[in-house]
Amino acid sequence: GINAEYMGKLFSFDYDPTDINSYENQAKIRYQTFLKQTGHIFCYLDVSIGGTAAGRVVIELLTNLVPRTCENFRHLCIGDIKDAGQPKNVRMSYAGCKFFRVLPGGAIQSGDIVNNRGNGGHSIYGPLFPDEGFRLKHDSEGIVGMANNGKDTNGSQFYITVARNSWMDGKYVAFGRVVDGLSVVRRIHGLPLKPNQMPQTPVIIESCGEIDLSTY
Repeated sequence: GINAEYMGKLFSFDYDPTDINSYENQAKIRYQTFLKQTGHIFCYLDVSIGGTAAGRVVIELLTNLVPRTCENFRHLCIGDIKDAGQPKNVRMSYAGCKFFRVLPGGAIQSGDIVNNRGNGGHSIYGPLFPDEGFRLKHDSEGIVGMANNGKDTNGSQFYITVARNSWMDGKYVAFGRVVDGLSVVRRIHGLPLKPNQMPQTPVIIESCGEIDLSTY
């Protein structure tokens, strides 16, 4: 969830020691205000681990840096694109996708809407689309970007970093960052792995979409 103590220091609000929910409640208000003031789009991934709900990951899309890349991710979260030239019977949505790969100390990876095992994908623009830019750096955990197979090979697969990974700068298009739910990302990263780096316990995006900030 939200790091209430950190938010309290960041926004300098008062702490009432007689109210055990003081930090949490005020942090939630500041958090909601922060989301609305950015002018950015926020999407969510509701994740299960082993069939049990594990929590929600909220991602801020930096549309001012890479708008086409953000639109691709947003529409795949919403699932509203019916025909993008994808293979037959492939739904253009992240719902149902596995986190199929964990790179220890690096990132967790998902978004193979075609094969659901890391060897496929499809964008809303067609099979692949070119690199849009590399302005957002991989300087912390929680950076979200497009997985690729080389230059200009972005599809639907994405990753979330679990640490600073500057070696990814200039190679992978980062387009967002996790603003809530890092505990879920860390939990996925800590799962036991198969030899192919897939979690031994299935990790599934059960539902996803865009957050309506007018009612959030």
